[in-house]
Amino acid sequence: MAILESGDSRVARSNFPVVIDFGWEFNCTSPDDILVILNNVTNGLVRISTYLEDGFLNHVDSESSFPWDFATFSACIFTAEYVEGESHLGYSSWLPATFAGAVYNYSVELLAKVQTSDDGFLAQKLAFDGVGLPAARGINTFVLNHLQNNEDLEWLCDHLLDAAVRLDVPNESTTALAIWGIIKFENGSLSEAKQKFEAALDRQDRYREALASKYLSLIFELENDLELSEHFKQRCQAAGGYELSD
Repeated sequence: MAILESGDSRVARSNFPVVIDFGWEFNCTSPDDILVILNNVTNGLVRISTYLEDGFLNHVDSESSFPWDFATFSACIFTAEYVEGESHLGYSSWLPATFAGAVYNYSVELLAKVQTSDDGFLAQKLAFDGVGLPAARGINTFVLNHLQNNEDLEWLCDHLLDAAVRLDVPNESTTALAIWGIIKFENGSLSEAKQKFEAALDRQDRYREALASKYLSLIFELENDLELSEHFKQRCQAAGGYELSD
């Protein structure tokens, strides 16, 4: 069984949740006209922001006439297991930009607890409902410590690791691809494993280059492609080497 620890990226290097920005272009140049437009736009944006904040705070359960995730068409509503007001189950959800910092800070705090505890519930909560880099690291920790050895939960590993990759954060998204490749390799899905390891090598940070190259060398050896096997063996050594555990 391969042993792989989640990386040590600092929070300062992490990404916030995806934010959608928009604006307007004015054709008029009259200061009086622009002032009227800005006044209307400002009032409208304040009103919209108030609606969003109220919905996020007060309409997050199935009893609401306009439940938040269904009103905003979050991705989580497309899975049958989702219940409004409960866990997002690792699927994306919209939130007002004014709350992004608070949700992110909560994820950072939860990550600190996960890193000093073997509590699977905390790791699962961070993996399912966290944001940004803490969520990606939470997913990697949860999969490594609580899901990796359970073949019946491979579907959940696929779902969560896909989310960690799509978060596209430094080191942890690369680590997710490496973990994903190991799971596929150990389950005998060599083609899928090859795809994950090659994707890890394609990432800019190359954070798991030695590990991915080691496994690709093994895969090509099993496929009797000794030339590529030797290529990745040398690439592994050039990246610092990687030894598989028993």
